[in-house]
Amino acid sequence: MIQLIYNSLYSYDNFGIIAKTVNRPLLPAMRRSEVVIPGRHGSYDFGDNTYDNIVIPVVIQYISETFEDLRTRARNIAVWLSQTSYKPLIFTDEPDKYYLAKIYDAASVDKIVELVPGEKTTINFECQPLAFSITEDLWEDRITTVAKTIQNGGTYEAFPIIKITPIGLSGGMDRAVEVTGAFDPGATALASTLTNPAITIGDKTLVYTDTIVAGQTLEIDTGAYQAVKAGSNVLSKISGEWPVLAKGSNNISLVDTTSECGAIVEMTFRKRWL
Repeated sequence: MIQLIYNSLYSYDNFGIIAKTVNRPLLPAMRRSEVVIPGRHGSYDFGDNTYDNIVIPVVIQYISETFEDLRTRARNIAVWLSQTSYKPLIFTDEPDKYYLAKIYDAASVDKIVELVPGEKTTINFECQPLAFSITEDLWEDRITTVAKTIQNGGTYEAFPIIKITPIGLSGGMDRAVEVTGAFDPGATALASTLTNPAITIGDKTLVYTDTIVAGQTLEIDTGAYQAVKAGSNVLSKISGEWPVLAKGSNNISLVDTTSECGAIVEMTFRKRWL
């Protein structure tokens, strides 16, 4: 039996509803942006390869023994489904993914209150076009000018949160050993400060014009276009192209002007699917 989980509550376990999806689109419609020029054949496409929302219709049916119980459940269900913002929607036959969904059709929610035991109705979830991974992927390595590889197992690009931490002899080098297993015991005076670090993922490079000293971490949220160091907003010191993780393999490298041992780079991201 398929259950839907919406806003952290289960359709059957919490409300006694049997749910069945009528149609779960695997490919959202491409958003059209075309201009027709008088006197010219066809049209000009100014689209930016973005997608429209998708609608997932769900047929629901009560499993209830008494009419009074049904009325109580119905009103609780209406409150559950009437969310003012997008909430995670999960189907238990695909438990590793979620959609961001909302119901705009108030009439379909009102029908729930009028149902009788055994009767069915359809509710329509309007969803953001991409499905997200339930769990975040974590990737971590010591990065220098030599490119490393990170895999994105989704079918669409992902926006990583990137943390860049200098490697130093006090604590930081221990972290490098933990990640890479490599450490030169004869090293006594390695420069750990990163100056103007530039991180490249694929063909996009983002530059931080300042220093990151031992004990500090620069955190870059590529999805929200935010950059923070030591609790302070440093977005004004960021330049270049904001990187994304393309589907499949991605090369990543880091250069700066002062460090001798690179940095620990940590990335967390959620895979996305069309």
